[in-house]
Amino acid sequence: MSFSSGPFALIGAILAAGICLFLAFQATALLLPFVLSSPYRWILAPTIVLLLLLGGFSRARKKRKTSLQSHQ
Repeated sequence: MSFSSGPFALIGAILAAGICLFLAFQATALLLPFVLSSPYRWILAPTIVLLLLLGGFSRARKKRKTSLQSHQ
């Protein structure tokens, strides 16, 4: 029986590309206020961080809710 690592390499490459894109978007979102020349640019970075935190909290709540329902 022949074992090929092709599918695993493809999945690994897709995951690595996704992580790189995610980190690039995070860095861009956090550096954007320093590039803009608006007097209100200081509002952008805290807003982005707050939205990221709210999204993470919402996702964690959703996962916890589904795990609690599956145990009942």
